[in-house]
Amino acid sequence: MTELPDFDVLLTRLARHRELSVDDLSRLAGVPEDEIRAVLDGAAPKPSLLHRLAPVLRLYPEDLFVIASLPLPPEMTPLDPLAWPAVVDLVRHAIALPQQEQDRLRRLAASLPPRTGRWAGERWN
Repeated sequence: MTELPDFDVLLTRLARHRELSVDDLSRLAGVPEDEIRAVLDGAAPKPSLLHRLAPVLRLYPEDLFVIASLPLPPEMTPLDPLAWPAVVDLVRHAIALPQQEQDRLRRLAASLPPRTGRWAGERWN
């Protein structure tokens, strides 16, 4: 399996894909620009930063933790502790897919029955 780039590279790609500058990320997430620049320069992101960046990047915070290779806090872990490796593998494989395949995966996910529970009513953009 191919190694994924470090989080700084992935964050840069996500921001570019969403057409967001460092200033945009800082302003929309409500965090100092220096904190974002430090992460883009290779510093490990703080969990609080990931929580603030996730909605700006139109991601779930849990997904951003996985992309950053950080353990999920207990309040974010799935109810089935055996699901964790599958979730990590799914997200890592999905973000490595070509754009066309990511779009196909999104269409498949959108065709699934409505969600219930914690994420009911939220939509992926």
